[in-house]
Amino acid sequence: MAIVEISPERAATFAASETELSILIVTWNSQRWIERCLRSIPAACAGLSYEIVVYDNSSHDRTLQLLGGEVRLIASQHNDGFAGAINRALGTARGPFVLLLNPDCELGPRSLTLLIEFLRSHHEVAAAAPLLEDERGESQREFQIRRFPTLTTFAVDVLAIDKLWPSNPVTASYRCRDLDLTQPRRVDQPAAAALLIRREIFDDIGPFDEQFSPAWFEDVDYCRRLSQAGKEIWIVPAAQARHFGGASLEHVPFAQFIDFWYGNMWRYAKKWFTPVQAEALRWFIMVGMILRVPAALLGIAHREVGRTSGRVSGVRGRLEESVRAMGRRVTVVLITWNSALYLRRCLEGIARQTHSDVELINVDNGSADQSAARVLEVFPRCKQIRNPENRGFAAAANQAIRIASGDYIALCNPDAYLTPEYLARIVEAFERADEKFGAATGKLFRARGYDIEPTEEIDSLGIRMTRSGRHFDITDNRQPTTGNEVFGVSGAAAVYRKSFIIDVTINNEYFDEDFFAYREDADVAWRGRLFGWRAMVVPDAIGYHVRTVTPERRRSLSPEINMHSVKNRFLLRLKNEGAYLALRNAPFELARDLMVVAAALTIERSSLPALPWLWRNRRRILEKRREIQKRRRVSDRQLAEWFR
Repeated sequence: MAIVEISPERAATFAASETELSILIVTWNSQRWIERCLRSIPAACAGLSYEIVVYDNSSHDRTLQLLGGEVRLIASQHNDGFAGAINRALGTARGPFVLLLNPDCELGPRSLTLLIEFLRSHHEVAAAAPLLEDERGESQREFQIRRFPTLTTFAVDVLAIDKLWPSNPVTASYRCRDLDLTQPRRVDQPAAAALLIRREIFDDIGPFDEQFSPAWFEDVDYCRRLSQAGKEIWIVPAAQARHFGGASLEHVPFAQFIDFWYGNMWRYAKKWFTPVQAEALRWFIMVGMILRVPAALLGIAHREVGRTSGRVSGVRGRLEESVRAMGRRVTVVLITWNSALYLRRCLEGIARQTHSDVELINVDNGSADQSAARVLEVFPRCKQIRNPENRGFAAAANQAIRIASGDYIALCNPDAYLTPEYLARIVEAFERADEKFGAATGKLFRARGYDIEPTEEIDSLGIRMTRSGRHFDITDNRQPTTGNEVFGVSGAAAVYRKSFIIDVTINNEYFDEDFFAYREDADVAWRGRLFGWRAMVVPDAIGYHVRTVTPERRRSLSPEINMHSVKNRFLLRLKNEGAYLALRNAPFELARDLMVVAAALTIERSSLPALPWLWRNRRRILEKRREIQKRRRVSDRQLAEWFR
């Protein structure tokens, strides 16, 4: 994240005066709105000392150029969503009152002065909001003010009953049509387009919940948390603001918006409803999406849904995939070993996943640093296994897999960052793919440093095999894949079906613990292919990975890493390669083998123990080979096309 601070002179001015109000604005391609928003602030703050903090979610338009010198800018290199942006901006806020302000809002004169006066005279009130109107000056009360949603109100919405019967009593109550707004009123949940909150409330209640990413329902959730803690929220009609709407929507494709909206509705239900109610809502959403297709064509539902029949079909298909995916749990497995320096960014990525049902299992391999403690700081309810020593990646992953409850198992290296949609996109891809696709990866880019800073260089699009017995990550879109199908996936950010894991497990080990670390993902990929499974890359699932073990860096790696690399090169083939492939690839493999053995005898003698290890453990290796070859369903001739 790059932070652009205000000038030293301006900072000194702030330090010298007592700031009464911190105004937090989250922008994302907001050039159309931001100038008008900022121009309205001085008159709205008559008599107040204030600061303006803008958190920009990686805009690619002219938003940053339109900010004035009175603004403190935090410019993120990622879209951290509304909740994430507010949480980070809040860390810099100095005022005892904090205003959450959308860039598409224009504040009325003295509106913030009136709100602060109201809070100062009503100490029992935690938050207050101005009354919103649209650009024509008409009230937005039905957008802004609502009671907390219930299963019934959600059902009326998703089944389009409110469109067919606008005056129904459920909608009337939900939208507070009975509320007299000629004077201040206590409300359940005003929209966060303009919401003033006492700073101390964030210390009591905590930050916004970042699972509601990138936007929608995070404000409903926060208001419910306030209510649960006995805090009051009021509307103050004398304070007014104009809300134009669409600052985020205009940049989000409609089908993607539907994903976000209904996905976050489901997350809210999972958090606040009973399990039976949440599951009922999932089915209401599915039925509602099917019903909205003909409704769109008749002009009842959103016009974007019905623009063309082909588009409706595509949107419906995507929605059905999203809704089906809602009920699928993903278990994220995080293996740590002295990984503390990477964990801030890695855990941040896991916490922001938009998929509705994620559990985290952390296995710590005897770290000497604070790795295990840092995981618990962010995920206090995660399952954690602490090994007294380093058991290796394969054994640690197996420990986690044995207690995982997910329909899918996702591996995430501590030096990897998954963007918020990573798991959701992959689960949706699994839901629409053939059931024999058992493994998937997103599009991984290389990253740098402990903050996992992104680069434009591709790190992995999956695993490819060569005739010399080596495997490499696919780092170029032109390298061999069949559509989105790949030979296998990198363990840095792999996702596996639970059914795949069960099928390919040998002797109660999914990952072969003889590998300890390195190449175990290629072993699983090859074994999966032999058993008739397939793997795919999902290009719209984006992740970043700091790759430290590469062929060109071999001389700088530890002797232990290089020893396991040599051992596992042979172990991989001894277990999985059949006679046809061995003969076909022999000229290439033998040449490479001679080079590896020669290096171990001369310039890399620390790798020499790999060879006697293979001999000592030959019986166990051959036993595993017999089991694999006995259960294989695909011939070497069929696999030959993948070895190039």
